[in-house]
Amino acid sequence: MKYILNILAAATATLLIGCGPAKEGVKDAEAEWIDLSKRDKPSAITQNPWHEVVINVAQFEDLTPFFQEIAGFEILDQTADELRLGAPNAESGFIRLKRIGDAPPARPASSRAWDKGCYFSLMMRAKNLPSIIEDAAPLGWTPLTDMAYLEFGASKLHIVVLTHKSGMRVQLYERLNRPIPEGFTPFERISRPFNIMQMVEDRDVGYDFFQQKLGFDTHFYGPSYTSEKEEVMPLGIPPKLTTSIPYLTGIMTPKSGNIYGRMEMIDIQGMKDSVNYADRCDYNHTGIVAVRFEVEELGAVRKNLRARKVDIIGGDTKSLRIKTPDGANIEFYRK
Repeated sequence: MKYILNILAAATATLLIGCGPAKEGVKDAEAEWIDLSKRDKPSAITQNPWHEVVINVAQFEDLTPFFQEIAGFEILDQTADELRLGAPNAESGFIRLKRIGDAPPARPASSRAWDKGCYFSLMMRAKNLPSIIEDAAPLGWTPLTDMAYLEFGASKLHIVVLTHKSGMRVQLYERLNRPIPEGFTPFERISRPFNIMQMVEDRDVGYDFFQQKLGFDTHFYGPSYTSEKEEVMPLGIPPKLTTSIPYLTGIMTPKSGNIYGRMEMIDIQGMKDSVNYADRCDYNHTGIVAVRFEVEELGAVRKNLRARKVDIIGGDTKSLRIKTPDGANIEFYRK
C-alpha cells in the first residue's frame, strides 16, 4: 500500500518516492517538479504544535462515545454548548466540540478524498484496529475502505479512515511489529491526534502558504506519485485507478522534530468529478471547522501575519483567525 510512503518517507529527507510516468489527461508534474522545500523561508509564526481542533456537532452525543468509550479521552471542561476532551496526560491535541444544533456538514460524509476544501480527517495512532472498527460501527462510524496493509522497511502497518454521518473523519494508524515512536504519549487504543489533513486544489499553493506565510518547517514534500500496482488506498481511490491517478503530498510542522501538530495537504489529480467545499468551511457547518494554536504574544503574531500579507478575517483582543488557500480555518489565541 504505497499511499503512506509519502508520509513515512519524510524520515529520510533525501528519499524521493518512485513516480510512474504521467498518465493520460494529467499534467506531467514529475517532469516539471521543483523542490520548493529548498527555498529560504521566514521564521515560524509559532513553533508550538496546534493545541486543539474545533469540531462542530449537532449534539455532543454524536462524537463523545467514540472519543470517550473507544479512544479513552477524558472530559476536561464543559459548558452548555462546548465540551473539551483530551487523551490522558496529553499537553496538546485536544478536541473541542461545539454544539450548534442541526446543520449541514462542511464536508458531507459522502464526500471523496478528491473533493477539495476544508479539513478531511484527524490522524491518530491506534492499537488493534479490527476491534476499533467493530466497536465504532454501532456508534455510527463507517470505514471508508477495507483496512489497508503496508510494509515499509522494517515496519508493518494497518491503516483505516472512519467516517461519521456528521462528516467527521478519523484516520487511524497501527504499528504491527514495532513500538510507538519514542516520546509519544502512551495510550490504550487510540492516541491523541498528531496530524490533521486537508484536501487541496493545488498542493504547491497550499505548501507555499505554510512555508512562506506561516514559516513552518517541512516534514515532507515530494513529487507526484502513482501506485505501481492496483491496491487498497485508504483515502478511497478505487483500486483500479491507483495506477493511473497521481497525488501529491505536503506535510508541514511549526518546528522540525515536533511529533505532534503537523498539517498535511493532499492533492489528488485527474478525477474529473471532484467537488470543492471550500465555501462551506465556516462555523455554521458540522465537522472539523478549525485548528487552534496557543501563543504567548498575539500582538506579535498579528504583526507578522500582516507583514506577510496574510488576511486576518476575524478575531478580537484574545484571538485571530486566518484561512488556508482551500478554506480551512486556523486560529491563534492568547494563553
